[in-house]
Amino acid sequence: MEPQDVNKAIMKTVFAWMVVLTDIILTVVIHACSNNCLTCSGVSSCNTCKNGYYIGYNVDNNQYTDDCSLSCPDNCISCTSYYNCSKCNDGYYNGRHYPSSNAVTYHCQHKCRDNCISCTSYDNCTQCKNGFTGDLCDRCIDGKFGNLCDQNCPLTCLACSSLTNCSKCIGKHWGNSCQQCPANCLNCSSSSTCSSCDKGFHGQICNKQCNVNCLDGRCDQLTGNCNDGCVAGFYGNFCDMKCSNDCVNLTCDRVHGTCKTGYNAINSATGNEDANGIIIGAAVGGVIILIIIVVLVAAVVLLARRLKRLENSNTALTSNTDLSYYNINNAFVGANTDTRQADVNQSTTVYDTDTDTRLADVNQPTTVYESLTTTGVNRFADYSSLELQDVPTSELPNDHTVQLDPGVQYYNVSAK
Repeated sequence: MEPQDVNKAIMKTVFAWMVVLTDIILTVVIHACSNNCLTCSGVSSCNTCKNGYYIGYNVDNNQYTDDCSLSCPDNCISCTSYYNCSKCNDGYYNGRHYPSSNAVTYHCQHKCRDNCISCTSYDNCTQCKNGFTGDLCDRCIDGKFGNLCDQNCPLTCLACSSLTNCSKCIGKHWGNSCQQCPANCLNCSSSSTCSSCDKGFHGQICNKQCNVNCLDGRCDQLTGNCNDGCVAGFYGNFCDMKCSNDCVNLTCDRVHGTCKTGYNAINSATGNEDANGIIIGAAVGGVIILIIIVVLVAAVVLLARRLKRLENSNTALTSNTDLSYYNINNAFVGANTDTRQADVNQSTTVYDTDTDTRLADVNQPTTVYESLTTTGVNRFADYSSLELQDVPTSELPNDHTVQLDPGVQYYNVSAK
């Protein structure tokens, strides 16, 4: 290659690099933001600021600036002005200093409680220092104690205020020092009182074994009864009695021991006898009940008849005890001052020719006709209202009497 050609190639390469460098320099100069700018539209004109800076008025001279040269207050992570922090450093908060305070500020000047890492108010810690817990971070986590909650409780303590004052123990331990409960005791309140036992034990200090025939090995802590039932082949409160070998699958009633699902075909004579006894007992019981029912029905019928006779005898009351009683239907009586009692069970029609006394039927209407000369009178004794009704056109003697019913009033009908 000729020397002049080499020189031309070198010049072209140098020119190309100069163009690239020029573009880089122009880009940096034109688009570079100030140190505290996050985004900008010019070297000295910021749109948004980095944390800790803001665009606005200087609190000292009230001059406006947009180059993010103004710092937020202390303890303020980000802000929109000197007096308006949007986020505080850990340990500080905005708002009222105390719940009872009136003044409200927003420049992160209020300090959280001593054991709070962060908070939203004086009484609401959102994160506590190690070893502390609670809304106020004022108590130790389980297993820790001391002013700084940095000391460990004894191994048997879940929570404590000192090495000798436990408020919560691990299982099977009790008391301020979390002593061990008696053997087989699941929970206890002292060395002599267990509130619950391990499976298979019972008693005040869980020192008695449940019967091995108790279902699932459990029994009542106080009585030792197998409350959940027995294993197959046993019955009774303590599951200490064996079911009959004749029972199918050795299953029998928990209380009485009778076979639940029947008897085996072999050696079942005893079972058949028991079954026959049950059938005979049921039959005898049924006969006794039937006899009692028959006696009661007979007694009711006899009582009803007796009451009916008493009612009839009471109804047949009259002022003359020597008179006979008659069932008179369409009867003619010829003698004067003749007295008859109307039938108390049927409607009765009585004819007479002179003044008489008649007893009105208390069960059904009774019609009595009387004749004086050629004129007739109809008298009807109404049982429901107990009133006397007269049909006109009659001359009756004074003191003509109609008896209505025993135990009620008597009515006198005067001549009209």
